Amino acid sequence: SGEKYSDTAISEITFFEDRERNKVRLWNGENNDKNDVLENKEILTFDINIKQLLKSKVIKKKLLLSNVEIDFGDIVIDTSENQVYYSESGWKAVKIENSKVKNITELKVGDKLFYVDLKGKIISKEIKRIKYIKGYEEGYYIYTITKLDKGNTFISDGFIAGTMNTE
Repeated sequence: SGEKYSDTAISEITFFEDRERNKVRLWNGENNDKNDVLENKEILTFDINIKQLLKSKVIKKKLLLSNVEIDFGDIVIDTSENQVYYSESGWKAVKIENSKVKNITELKVGDKLFYVDLKGKIISKEIKRIKYIKGYEEGYYIYTITKLDKGNTFISDGFIAGTMNTE
């Protein structure tokens, strides 16, 4: 029911059923299902100030409704409208109203989000299409990482995603 998840957090991405989905990049380079990423698990994070991949531990995670599809041409992700992504022009989300994140702008077609490939190379991928998923009100809930011991980003399905602590 909606009341059960009324206090959900703001960050997450996951792939559809027929693709790799809901993966967090661990420190050792493996991709791990977010539902299996427990507190104190070491994951890969990206320090935007020094532009470097680093290690961090998960402190907290929460459930979040997934309701938006973003198509990059070669990758399609299913995400929350409030998910924060790191782009060539700073932090962005599909819906920025009521966001707790500072200095955030609206995510639009043509924006380029940073993506970390399996070798650790950071490239940008251009958004080709953004749309709300029909019936998302009844959508599904996925786990998101909301707090890390160091930093405020995590690598989710290859993209640099922000936690609620993103500034």
